[in-house]
Amino acid sequence: MKSLFKKISMFACSVCLLSACSDTNLRFTQSDASSFKSATPIDGWIPGADPTPAPVATPVPVATPVPVATPVPVATPVPVAQDDCAINGLSQKACYLMKIMELGCPLRSHMPASYQAPSRSQIISNLKRCDASIYPTNTPTAPQLSLIQRLIDPSDSSFRKYIFTGLYYKPPYTDDFKKYFGIELYNAEYVFCDNNGIPPGSGSILPPAASDGTVVLDKAYRAANVYAGQLNQCVYESKTQP
Repeated sequence: MKSLFKKISMFACSVCLLSACSDTNLRFTQSDASSFKSATPIDGWIPGADPTPAPVATPVPVATPVPVATPVPVATPVPVAQDDCAINGLSQKACYLMKIMELGCPLRSHMPASYQAPSRSQIISNLKRCDASIYPTNTPTAPQLSLIQRLIDPSDSSFRKYIFTGLYYKPPYTDDFKKYFGIELYNAEYVFCDNNGIPPGSGSILPPAASDGTVVLDKAYRAANVYAGQLNQCVYESKTQP
């Protein structure tokens, strides 16, 4: 009987001891697990987990500016002077005469204060029939060409003032003028600056020494009188015909 009681007591003690050990071990394990879970990893890595690289921010695409073509400047066309002589059918010789009178008439001295020089169109109207068939262009001599160029030079009016002021006779220039155009300068002023009458015509161009017209004319003066007849005809037709 005593032997049985002793065995039961020993069994009970063993069970209690085992139970106590298990509880202690469980508390130790829980305590360690709790400590482990509360620990903060230094670099963010969790033991047992694969390291995942931090996401890289995707750069926002920047729109490439589209180059704007610079417009090519358009050159302003240079105004072209209208060729009134060609439009009205004037010969080159008549055109020279028109330009000389247009530039020279306003420069004359001893004119009334109310005098108004003719316009280009008015002078052209008195020469409109002076085309290449009636008043042809002949080749001027070197002195005649120099005279024409100086009289129509738009940049220098000093020579024109000299020719169109004071006494009308200024050799050798007025001689070259009448031998090329077939009209004396003072007659040209009367016809074109004052719009009176028509040129005298053939026989009106004489050397300075001739007073009665009996002198023998050289080749240049004979030709000049031919030009005088031509100019007389075309100016007459210009003034009398539409």
